[in-house]
Amino acid sequence: MAEANVLAVEMECAALFLVGSLRQIPTAAVLAVDGVVTTEPDMMEAFDPHQDVVQAGVEQAIQVALNSVAEIEVF
Repeated sequence: MAEANVLAVEMECAALFLVGSLRQIPTAAVLAVDGVVTTEPDMMEAFDPHQDVVQAGVEQAIQVALNSVAEIEVF
């Protein structure tokens, strides 16, 4: 993937965006990133979702999502 200049991998959003596109519904995603597997390949095996940095990232992502939803104008 690094040789193809892939910067991120996220499979679940692909389904969300596909369904949104097919149903003509605007979709979005807010993601928390922990590490860079292109520069540190061993990170995939060492990932620990219980680290403080992961929890902080998730909490910030939730706040961003909630703030974004609050800004959406309903027609």
